[in-house]
Amino acid sequence: MAYLLGGWRLSWPSLRSRLSASRTATGDAVAEGGVFFDTGDEVWKLLEQSGVEPWRINEAFMRRQLEAGVERIEFVGEDIFSVINSSDDRIRNSYRAREIRWLLGNADDYGYELIGNVWVKR
Repeated sequence: MAYLLGGWRLSWPSLRSRLSASRTATGDAVAEGGVFFDTGDEVWKLLEQSGVEPWRINEAFMRRQLEAGVERIEFVGEDIFSVINSSDDRIRNSYRAREIRWLLGNADDYGYELIGNVWVKR
């Protein structure tokens, strides 16, 4: 089974996760018989209109996956530091960048070590 949120690919039984700048990860998840999690723009707008910060959904989803102990979390397509330090505000302030920053600040607490573009469960 695989889940996808904001490009993060978390899959079982392989217990690998992938963050991609493209929708290729969605196709991979489906091809592997998985399920992908994507709230879509309409749901995000409804959340915002009701006073709920959509980021809370991203954060809760990632936290649950780390608690589940996926073996690897990979970012593919771009260097993570190029994303979070981009001179383009749209990239630097994207949900993708926010997810990377969240992992940089929290993955270690769940026993993950960053090696290149991959957080590996210790």
